[in-house]
Amino acid sequence: MLTVCSGRRAVLGAISVPTGIDAAVVSHACGVGRDRGWLGVVVAVLATAVVFGVVVAVTGFVACGIAGCSGAGFGPVFAPRQAQAGLLVAGLSVLPLAVVVLRGRHRVYQVGGAAAAAVTAALVAMLVLGLGPNGCPWGQLQARAGAEALSPGSLTCSADPDALPSGRR
Repeated sequence: MLTVCSGRRAVLGAISVPTGIDAAVVSHACGVGRDRGWLGVVVAVLATAVVFGVVVAVTGFVACGIAGCSGAGFGPVFAPRQAQAGLLVAGLSVLPLAVVVLRGRHRVYQVGGAAAAAVTAALVAMLVLGLGPNGCPWGQLQARAGAEALSPGSLTCSADPDALPSGRR
């Protein structure tokens, strides 16, 4: 169907109708009242990228300290619970973008899309930081710091299979 919009009339195919008669068809076809929120989506994407980047940077710092997970310089400092919280926040940081992109969709798609976006963002943060879901670097498990540690009994990460288990306190 050919739609030509000009002035106060819209031509739908061969029928010329005033714009007030079939508002749903004509106004949408002519762009009147159409959501022109692409700028809002661009702003949401940029804001989400900045917030996600900051959250990932802070999570990396909290998870492994200033030296990074390799321990270069000062040695690694692990805080697995805080890292897990950071990964959760990284996942949640994309929800505003998901809401903007999925608005106007069926509720099931909104909830499913938002959940998928949050899980994907958390997985991307884990890949970028090299952390597992336990908040420790890959190949390491949660453990309790020994008596020689700065804060004995605190939760940390260890690759040593003989390390104190992290059992709940």
